[in-house]
Amino acid sequence: MKNFMHLIVFAALCAVLATQPQPVLAQQSATATNHIEATTQPLSPPVAGIADTTGTASATMPDASPQGPGELYFSFISSAYFMEKQWGQGMAIEGIKRIADVAHAHGVPVTWLVNAKSAQAAKDLFTQYHQAYGDEVGLILTPSAAESEPWGGESFYMRRKLSRDQILKWAQDEIASIKTSLPWAEITMGGGGHRSKAMIQVFEKLGLKAVWGHCWEQTYTDGISDRGAPWGFYHANTEAYKTPNTKPGGLVAVEWTARDLNLAFRTGKPETFSTDPDDVRRGNITNHRDITYWKALVDQYRRNARYNAMVPLMVHQEAHEMECSATICVNKEDVISNDADMLDELFKYVKESEIKIVPAARAVDAYRKFNQATPPTYALFKNLAPSFKEMNPGLYEDVAGNREIFVYYDKNGQLFFDSGTVGPSFVRTYMGATDAQMEDAEVPGIEYPPVPAVSEQVMPGRFIYQVTVDSPEKMPYGIALWGDFEGCAFVSQGLPGQKVLPGALAFSPVILQEGANAFQLILECKGPQWEWE
Repeated sequence: MKNFMHLIVFAALCAVLATQPQPVLAQQSATATNHIEATTQPLSPPVAGIADTTGTASATMPDASPQGPGELYFSFISSAYFMEKQWGQGMAIEGIKRIADVAHAHGVPVTWLVNAKSAQAAKDLFTQYHQAYGDEVGLILTPSAAESEPWGGESFYMRRKLSRDQILKWAQDEIASIKTSLPWAEITMGGGGHRSKAMIQVFEKLGLKAVWGHCWEQTYTDGISDRGAPWGFYHANTEAYKTPNTKPGGLVAVEWTARDLNLAFRTGKPETFSTDPDDVRRGNITNHRDITYWKALVDQYRRNARYNAMVPLMVHQEAHEMECSATICVNKEDVISNDADMLDELFKYVKESEIKIVPAARAVDAYRKFNQATPPTYALFKNLAPSFKEMNPGLYEDVAGNREIFVYYDKNGQLFFDSGTVGPSFVRTYMGATDAQMEDAEVPGIEYPPVPAVSEQVMPGRFIYQVTVDSPEKMPYGIALWGDFEGCAFVSQGLPGQKVLPGALAFSPVILQEGANAFQLILECKGPQWEWE
């Protein structure tokens, strides 16, 4: 009998196999049936085709897996609006120059988010950068302190005080003025930290392609709460803008800045585990030229291009946070220098890694080209704690025990799986989402989703799984079959989103109905590795 790569083992074997670093090679007869006990704990070890058994990334050996059929798109965005805030007044010209010098040195075009006043004040700079480096501009709607403070801040003012007609006139006037100052400008993206149903409707009416500003898993920081929205890009639902459109089309929602899909979710600190220079510096996980953590994060995004048509990696830094002048000084010079060093090293690494570097509008165009509707989207993310172990040993100890995570989303919901666990550990449901829910701190979630019972029948080149799940309500759900199923394909039911992620797992989403659910998953496998006597 020949050995073959196998997914799931009996619970009784877990302790015996716990020391094995590679996917388990189980000897089977011509047919065999295993029963996987219903459990909320991951199987041990996780028999996945990953680089290690803990699901953590090495600090010295970044994951440089081939990108496969998809491609990673890197874009750098900078908010460069005229400041009329409590923390600054005027135009951050020096901050713009500082960012431009660092980005352009590595061939990185900048997408500047401007308003009418900043376009006028820095029109010569923006025009020079557009002509020499391919920089572009987008629209940012941000009120002055005098406008928003009487209403308790920007969040209430933008989302509840302003009517749809008021936002429409504001956006029309801003775009017209920007084009007067910058005749070359093609405004295809607008946004801000505080978006609303009215803003989405206005941007669609004006023919924009994208809305910028959602912050994955963020709650209340800077008055922004987008916890539960998808990561990266998605076609926004006009009626519930933090969720994907239920039909083709719609504005492409563009993430403010990319997050660590593992530690941002697990710790509830998405700002720290991100690509925001100030936040990672404050979290003491990057510093000046030591951006080992950022490099590891980029590698994880690049890794997932293998499983998707395209993967966006958005990085953002405000122009006013890169200037310390008489009227604008959010950060002191030592902090600005630190941030500039980190960005310089990041841009250098992205360029050396031969990642596609484009303005944000081109990344949006690529997404729209590949995806007329929000597609099933897959992400495997290791625990990157080893990358900051020396810099922040205390934080390392706090988070090092977290396993690799698998994050999936489509128009129905967002699912989170611990490495080796068949059922999801957390579920976000987008089905039936309403505008009223978008005002809450987070999209509805199910903290303790039901646990599946799975039995497995194995025969040459074929795996059959019988799944039963008792659900308290209708919900998006999925089954993650961990193991290297390269050469296999689902032949059962043909559910949208079913996919084999080579070297890692086979995944099938499903919509559970209230009560008892039973279904069958069949994988057929071709190739010499799946043949035995």
